[in-house]
Amino acid sequence: LPAPDVVEDVLAGGTRLSERSVGDAEYTLAYAPIKNLDNQYVGMLGVAVGRGALVRTKRVAARSLVLGAVGAFLFAMVLAAFLARRLARPLARLHEGALAVARGDLRVRIWAGDEGDEIGDLAAAFSTMTDSLRENRERLAARMREIVALREAGHAVSSVLGLEDVLA
Repeated sequence: LPAPDVVEDVLAGGTRLSERSVGDAEYTLAYAPIKNLDNQYVGMLGVAVGRGALVRTKRVAARSLVLGAVGAFLFAMVLAAFLARRLARPLARLHEGALAVARGDLRVRIWAGDEGDEIGDLAAAFSTMTDSLRENRERLAARMREIVALREAGHAVSSVLGLEDVLA
């Protein structure tokens, strides 16, 4: 039987929850008022639920949540590692190519991924820049050869002719 204060609260229109042990079993008791057709409180209904099943269910739910959280964390770590490798390799290739260009090796082809993604587009831009630098270096070398040839021709002319012949 419920305690007298529980009976008073429930018959006044409230609900109550309590816990009670019966033998070795734990129970949660819920009480709610019962009304007649004239809307008067005439009694109360009590429901007892064994806490053992509830506690076991609670443990299973907590274990499931912990295992789900651990699984989600492991999945996130594997996904992050995969994406990091997928991003790190093209960046490393791009870095190696940039270092080769910095050392003066303009024959290097920089490939860092598929065109269409940002790293691939950057690699294509580096390759275009490298090609332009190589062409400019070749044009500069050709000009330098022309200048050297002109200087040598001028030196040869001045050594054959005397100063008086050049000035006249």
